Amino acid sequence: ELLTLLGATTPRTSAIPFYSTVSGGPVDTLGLDAAYWYENLRRPVEFGRAVDALIADGHHIVVECSTHPALTVWLQQAVEAAGIGDGAVVGTLRRTEGGPGRFLAALTELHVHGVPVDWGTVFAGTGARTRHLPTYAFQQQRYWLEATAPDRSATATTGTGPADPGPADSGFWSAVDRGDLDALATTLRVEDGELRSSLASLVPTLAAWARGRADDRTADNWRYRVAWKPLPAPERPRLTGSWLVVAPAGNADDPAVTFALDSLRGHGATPVLVEAGPDATDRTRFAALLRDAHDRTDGPPAGLLSLLALAEEPHGGGSA
Repeated sequence: ELLTLLGATTPRTSAIPFYSTVSGGPVDTLGLDAAYWYENLRRPVEFGRAVDALIADGHHIVVECSTHPALTVWLQQAVEAAGIGDGAVVGTLRRTEGGPGRFLAALTELHVHGVPVDWGTVFAGTGARTRHLPTYAFQQQRYWLEATAPDRSATATTGTGPADPGPADSGFWSAVDRGDLDALATTLRVEDGELRSSLASLVPTLAAWARGRADDRTADNWRYRVAWKPLPAPERPRLTGSWLVVAPAGNADDPAVTFALDSLRGHGATPVLVEAGPDATDRTRFAALLRDAHDRTDGPPAGLLSLLALAEEPHGGGSA
């Protein structure tokens, strides 16, 4: 009866890959005729094989389109068992949560897992627009990390193999990652049956080793690194004009005074030594001392350097 009812069905090849729970793998939808649906009723459901084939072919994001998630737990276990670090399983609607809000929440889950969502179509006609997230009130700058979305294309791998494989190596490690013995044998040009059998036993070990290397690289990228870099030598400052160097009287030969004078000369200045005695504590006398030094320069002093702190002898002119 079913064959008769579906006899007029005219299947076509779909643009979207179709994985069958009858065969447990991808099929051309051109073959979904009445006989296929008859077999679909008779034969066991090969759901697990179909999911494994999807994952092996690089489909790591699974969306269960249903009124309530019934298979997400098993699907998540299948993704984790395959060692897919960037995989995710998302539902759509939930019991008692069947409105647009729940569906948008599912889209958001996909978005944070790197799946591109056409938000323009989702919010068309609603007047919605993008807004910048607020910053701290006391620090007006962005604090959100800028990260590139992970690649979700069918050709993306789980990151096994070398960190930067060449064109030839990438095909090898991609075949290892998928467990594709035929592709691996073709890449290595292995035709002998005994060698293929040995290769089949080696592939899981290679895949486990490569995934371990990928995990190590990921963990290494998360670590902080302390690096010491020498600072460039500062440029020698260039000074101009006359500089008054005020030092205690009798300290002209003090190493600190001679060093200051030589340094000023070395940087292009003309130092003028001003020796201040104990009587220079009087403001009037100290001003006269500076005016006298000014008269010995070619113009207004460009700077003044005080070394009066070098005077360590006690001064008895004050009262305790």
